Amino acid sequence: MEEERSAFTCKVSDDPTSLSVTIGEGQLGATFVFRGDEVLVQGGVAIGQLSLGQGGALIGTKISVESLVNDVVNENNRMSVRYVVRNGKSSTVFVARHNVAVARDSCRFVSDITFARKP
Repeated sequence: MEEERSAFTCKVSDDPTSLSVTIGEGQLGATFVFRGDEVLVQGGVAIGQLSLGQGGALIGTKISVESLVNDVVNENNRMSVRYVVRNGKSSTVFVARHNVAVARDSCRFVSDITFARKP
């Protein structure tokens, strides 16, 4: 299994904050969200608006998102995982991309999202 690692910083205010995760490119997989050793959610291809709490309480912390993605599309070996952090009325989007070397292979996407104060 291949692996794609990424790290993002998301600037937040004190408003309520949520995370959505979608596996893209027509591929299939499952996503897990961790805060330290605590599993916040384990789901399928999409996780919609998982509440992370108030943005102010997230500043200086990080969550880890692990997605196990399987190449099921015959036409290409492209994979992506899209992360949307909603904080109050604003949204921040991050995308991790990968191409597996061998058709039908899998990739483990590991993305760390760190929270910082919005200026």
